[in-house]
Amino acid sequence: MANSNGWAAIICRTVPFEVCGTLKCSERLHWSQRDARREAEGWARTMGQKPIRWEVLDDTMAIRHIDDHVVLVRSIMLPRGQPSEIRPHDH
Repeated sequence: MANSNGWAAIICRTVPFEVCGTLKCSERLHWSQRDARREAEGWARTMGQKPIRWEVLDDTMAIRHIDDHVVLVRSIMLPRGQPSEIRPHDH
């Protein structure tokens, strides 16, 4: 688990750029790119979109534009070592 990755899905509006109400992001990391893609594909279906044809940028990222949105799945390495003490205001 020293270099385990987590995957997140993100969808946001590109034009006009609006943050409020138009951004979705995984609430919890996924263990695989496939699972993060499935989450994003579910969002696209609820928006009435056709299936996403992903463009893989590298081993850590895949992206696709759909209408005026961009859909991204991104990998990030989990922290090393043991979790630090969590204080009430940290979460």
